[in-house]
Amino acid sequence: MEAIISPKYQRTTGKDVWRENMRLAIFAADKIRSTLGPQCAYKMVTYNRGPEQVVKITKDAIAILDELAIQYPPAVIIAESAKLQREETGDGVASFVVLLSALLKKADELFANKIHANTIIHGYRLATDKALEIIEKQATLSNSVNSEVLNVVDAKETS
Repeated sequence: MEAIISPKYQRTTGKDVWRENMRLAIFAADKIRSTLGPQCAYKMVTYNRGPEQVVKITKDAIAILDELAIQYPPAVIIAESAKLQREETGDGVASFVVLLSALLKKADELFANKIHANTIIHGYRLATDKALEIIEKQATLSNSVNSEVLNVVDAKETS
């Protein structure tokens, strides 16, 4: 019986697949880092779609992630998370993706140190609960400020 798949390709299974997918997701998220700040850089993403080559130049994090997701399926999760961030807040997508990248890197380090994925997820949930608790405390402190101290001006343009 002849092999259908070339012998130069290897089949990856188990934890190796998880690690490779994690590495590709981190790679996609890291590409967004340089689109931040006053010296931000545009990205040129190229790939082949059939016989034609597609070239896209942008600094929009979601556009970059969508293009990377075509080549790297794990980047789909990052791209969808970024879209949810934009829907919820309207801004901060690149910062969100950079933070997500850092969390993924740390999770990969923990996984490499033989810490079970469920333990890592549980730790991130505990950290989320603590962060929300701190945010709620800060929000209550801000709301208790005397409104007479703050002078708010509506800067809408009137015609």
